[in-house]
Order: sequence, then C-alpha cells, then structure tokens
Amino acid sequence: MKKCPFCAEMIEEETVQCPYCSEKLIIEEGESAGADMWGYEYKSKKRWFGLPLVHIARGIDPQTGHSRKAKGIIAIGNTAIGVIAIGGKAFGIIPIGGFSAGLLAFGGVSLGVVSFGVLALAAFLAIGGIAASPFYAIGALAFARNPIGFNQVDQWFLRQVEKVWTVIGPRDPVPTPKQ
Repeated sequence: MKKCPFCAEMIEEETVQCPYCSEKLIIEEGESAGADMWGYEYKSKKRWFGLPLVHIARGIDPQTGHSRKAKGIIAIGNTAIGVIAIGGKAFGIIPIGGFSAGLLAFGGVSLGVVSFGVLALAAFLAIGGIAASPFYAIGALAFARNPIGFNQVDQWFLRQVEKVWTVIGPRDPVPTPKQ
C-alpha cells in the first residue's frame, strides 16, 4: 500500500489510476508530469527571525502524503502562515484568502482585529457583505455598537466616516463652465 500523491488516500502499489480522485499515477512515454505531479515548493535562502523571507507551497508533500503548508514572512499556498499570508486558508498579520484570520484580514470569510470580506468578523472594525464587530461595522448587514448598513445606521459613526472620506476620498473633477 502507498499514498496517492494527489489525494493522500491509501492505494495499492501497482495502481495506475487512483480510484478516489481519478488522477493518473503512471507517466507514459512522451508525457510530462510537470509541476503538478507533487505540487510545488520554493523557500528563499534569505531568512528573517528563523523564517524564510518567501515560502511558496502547494500540493501534496510526497514524503508525508499531507498537504503542504507555506510558512514564512511572505507565505503563499493552499494553507499559508506568515506576516503576509496569501492562500485558500491564510493566517498571519495580513492574511489574504478564502478564509483568513489575523490582525488585518482580507477574505471571503475573514476574522481579525480589522476585517474585510463577504463575511467579516472583527474585534474592532468589520467591513463586508455581512459585517459583525463589538464596536464598528459597515456592510449590507452590519451588526455592532456603531453600525452602518441596510439594517441599521448609527448617525454619529456615519458622520465620522463622511469626515474621513472628505480627506482621503476622490476629488471632484475640475468644474466645467456653465453654458
């Protein structure tokens, strides 16, 4: 018995095609396995605080049969853990991914001190389709002490956002002469 390099299920040694994920396991003459056979991994030689500056990892680790995890200052992969983490599941100070958790989180589902996402859950400020936070939330559905959403609007918070927007927002175009 051996592990399938694609789905990590146990299969017979002589199996040509995995019965679980249907991936072809034997490369015939003229075919190329390419980078997808085992996935891909890159670790930079430069290290900070014991972590690689950049770690990119995807696919199955052939030695363990488990999905690879990217761990570095900048981590990119299916599962990424780093200061800046980009992946399907991202964890770090600034995670960006389908599911993200960290200080300043961006993702489909995001959890953080400040979160941006379709579903944003935050300790301080949540911005998204559905946004929830104990303090501030902006979204279609906003749940917080100070919300701005279709379901409820806190007028004080709305005025604060408008003040900030007048400073950082787009400027009006040059006025056109009246005719």
